[in-house]
Amino acid sequence: MFQKIDKLVLILVMAALLLPLGAASAQAKPAWEPGRTIYNLGEQRAPEAVPFLIQKLHDLSPTVRRMAAKALGKIGDPRGINPLLAVLRDTNEKLSVRCAAAQALGRMRSPQALEALAQVATQCSCRRLRKDACVALMKIARHYQHIASLNLPQGTKQAD
Repeated sequence: MFQKIDKLVLILVMAALLLPLGAASAQAKPAWEPGRTIYNLGEQRAPEAVPFLIQKLHDLSPTVRRMAAKALGKIGDPRGINPLLAVLRDTNEKLSVRCAAAQALGRMRSPQALEALAQVATQCSCRRLRKDACVALMKIARHYQHIASLNLPQGTKQAD
């Protein structure tokens, strides 16, 4: 009988301890909420969100900045290129955010990004960022190589 009472008391004490935490978290906005909003904007490929996302590249949270860079890459609007280039070049920026900017620029396949990506790919001390810059450069090169092959006159072979 005492075991049942002890278990019941333990359950009631745990519930009393957890209830204030649950009530407080229900009122406060979860930390991941801005990230989910930014992610959804990228998935919707909403060009009207570009100014908002550019603003979020300067957010206090590196997670929000990283997600904003990724969302800009998914949307592919040219207005995002210069702000992403600024993030890529900013050596004081968190590595994950700079990597996301390199990936986004590669996804956008912007020739404007070639010089900055090449500089990062050859001069950056961080292997991960160099790799992301190289992958972005390859995506841009493949894209323009494909376009060039589509524009060749019939019967013309592309040079190796």
